[in-house]
Amino acid sequence: MTNAQKRLSILRDLFNSIRHTTIKRSLLPVAVVVILLAALSYIIWTVRQSNQHLRADLLAKARLVAEAIDSDRNMQSLSGTEADRDQPAYLRLKEQLAQIKTHLENCRFIYLIGRNAEGQVFFFVDNEPVGSEDESPAGQIYEEVPLEFLQVFNQKTAQTVGPVTDRWGKWVTALVPIDDSRTEMTAVLCIDINAQYWTQMVISKSLPTALLTGILSIVLAASLVVFFRRRQIVSSTPLWIKYFEPSLVAAAGFTLTVFAAWIAHVNEKELREIAFQRLANSKTLTLSKSFSTLQNTELEGLSCFIQENPNINEEGFQKYTMHLLKNPAIQAWEWIKPVPESERDPVEAGIRADGVTDFEIWQMNSEGNRVKASGRETYYPVFRVSPLAGNVQALGFDLGSESVRQSTLAEAIRSRLATCTNPLTLVQGTRHQRAILVYQPIFDGEEVSRLSGFALAVLRTDYMLKTANPDRMIALELSLEGPAGKAETLASFWTNNQSGRSSFSLTRPIFAFGKVFLV
Repeated sequence: MTNAQKRLSILRDLFNSIRHTTIKRSLLPVAVVVILLAALSYIIWTVRQSNQHLRADLLAKARLVAEAIDSDRNMQSLSGTEADRDQPAYLRLKEQLAQIKTHLENCRFIYLIGRNAEGQVFFFVDNEPVGSEDESPAGQIYEEVPLEFLQVFNQKTAQTVGPVTDRWGKWVTALVPIDDSRTEMTAVLCIDINAQYWTQMVISKSLPTALLTGILSIVLAASLVVFFRRRQIVSSTPLWIKYFEPSLVAAAGFTLTVFAAWIAHVNEKELREIAFQRLANSKTLTLSKSFSTLQNTELEGLSCFIQENPNINEEGFQKYTMHLLKNPAIQAWEWIKPVPESERDPVEAGIRADGVTDFEIWQMNSEGNRVKASGRETYYPVFRVSPLAGNVQALGFDLGSESVRQSTLAEAIRSRLATCTNPLTLVQGTRHQRAILVYQPIFDGEEVSRLSGFALAVLRTDYMLKTANPDRMIALELSLEGPAGKAETLASFWTNNQSGRSSFSLTRPIFAFGKVFLV
C-alpha cells in the first residue's frame, strides 16, 4: 500500500468515526425522549384503566343495590309525588338506603329518580333524613339533571357518568335503571361519589404501576446515555465510576424483572377477581332469592289463605302448610290471632275442643317460667303452628308479652307491611337457639282497617346460609345492618379454616321485612 493510500484510509476511518459519533450524539436525545414519552403514555393509560376499573366496580355495587330494591315490593306503592312522604313504604325504603350507604366507600348520596309524562326528572326517595338540608323529598323536580342521566332513561342501560355538577356538588355517579313491568314506570338508582374522593381513589389505584414505570424509564434512559458515551466515560472518569455501567445494567435488569412481575401479578389478580365475582354473585343471588320467595310467595300465600279461611281448623292449617315445610330455613309457620281479654275464655275453649287439650294463653315471668298471660286488653297468642313436632311448646304464647316481639307487632300493624324482629331466643328452643320472627299482617277483606292477625315465619338464618352454599365453594356470612353502620352477624360459614374477609370479597344487600341484610 502506498503512502497516499495509507493517508486515504486514515482519512476514511476518521470520517467514519466522526460520522458515527455524530449519529450517536443526535440519536441519544431522541432515544431518551422516546423512552420518557412511552413511559408517560403508559402511565396515562394506567390511570385511565384504573378509572375504568373503579367505574366498573362502582357500577357492580350499584347493580346489587338495585336488585335489592327490585326484589322488595315497597317500590310498587311509590307514586313519586308529595303524597309518598308520609307513606310507610317510602319511609322504610328511605331508611334502608341510609343504612346501605354506610357500606359504600365514599358514597355521599344514594337515591331513586324517575321521569314524568312531561319529561321532567323527579326524586322518588333518597337516603337523607327527613327535614335534612340536603334532602330531596319525594316529588321534587331535578332541575339541573345532567344530560347523561337522560340517556340512561332513553337507552335503559346502566352506566357510570361524570364528573357532573349540580347544586349539591361535583360527582361521579353510577346509574342503574329499574323497570317495573307492573306499573310501566322506570326508576333509576343513583349512587354519588364526591369527585375529589374519586380522583384520590384513581391516583391511589394507579400509583404503584406509575412509580414502577417512572423508575424503569429513568433506568433505561440512563443506560442509553452510558451506552452511547461509554468510551468517554471509560477514558475520562475515575476508576470507581467505570463500574457504574455494569451496576446500571444490573439495575435495569432488576427493574425490568420487578416491572414484569408486578404487571403479571396485577393481571392475574384481575382475572381471579373476575372469576370470584361471578361465583360470589351466583351464590349470594341464591340467598337473595330465598328471602324474596319467603316474603313474596310463601308468607304472602299463607296470609292470603288465612284471610280467606278465618275459621280454618287445626287439620286444615296443617294440610296447607305441608308444602311450606320443604323450606329448611323455616323452623315453624304460625298463625297469630288477636284475642281481646273479653273473648279469651271462649277462644281457649274452642282451641281445646279442636284437639289441643291443654291450650291456654301464656307468657314468661321475670324468672323465665311459664305463667298465665294477664294485664293487657288484647293478646296475640300463637293460634296455630306447623309442624307441631318441636314447636308445640309455642302454642298459646302471647307475642305481645315480650318487648321485642310486641314492638315488631306494632310496626307491622302501623306499616301494614311484612316486618321482622332482630334475632331472639325462641320459647320452643334453648337459650342458644336464636331465630328471626317475620310477621305478615292480615287485615279483614271487607273491613280493611280491622286486623285479623298475622302469618308468621320462624326463620333460622344458619340453615338458610347452608342451603345457599351446599358445595362449600366460598365463605359466606349473613349479617343484619344495625344503627350507625354496625352490622350484627347472624350466621357465618367459612371454608378451609378461614375467618374474616380475604382480599376478594363481595357484599350483596338484601332489603327484606323492613331491614337490610348483608351477604
